[in-house]
Amino acid sequence: MTSPSTGTDIRQCAERPLGGQSQAALRAPARATSLNRRAVDWLAELPANVRPRELAMRFPHVVNNLAAVWHEREKCCEYFDSLMRDRRGGRRGFPPRVAFELTVLKRQHEALLRRPQRYDWNDIIVR
Repeated sequence: MTSPSTGTDIRQCAERPLGGQSQAALRAPARATSLNRRAVDWLAELPANVRPRELAMRFPHVVNNLAAVWHEREKCCEYFDSLMRDRRGGRRGFPPRVAFELTVLKRQHEALLRRPQRYDWNDIIVR
């Protein structure tokens, strides 16, 4: 999984701080500066055309949070909403490429929600 803009393998970003951070940023919790294992696994499971490479490189804490709530319908929808709307005031917003990747991810999540639930007919007893 190589980022097209930097040529860096996303898995190399896991569990290591991003370069060029200030001392204050380096003292921040690890979740803010690196991808956790769950996020790396989640990224690997996503289709290549949906995988948010730039988001993972620039905002790993967002990817960590998305990976944590991806399979929880309401929480994931609420998190996407919180990312797209400025409720605190003064946010600058995401760079265009990151905003595009978030939009693609949101559409992927919505498509997954619309899929009919699959049943294992062996588990259904008809009387």
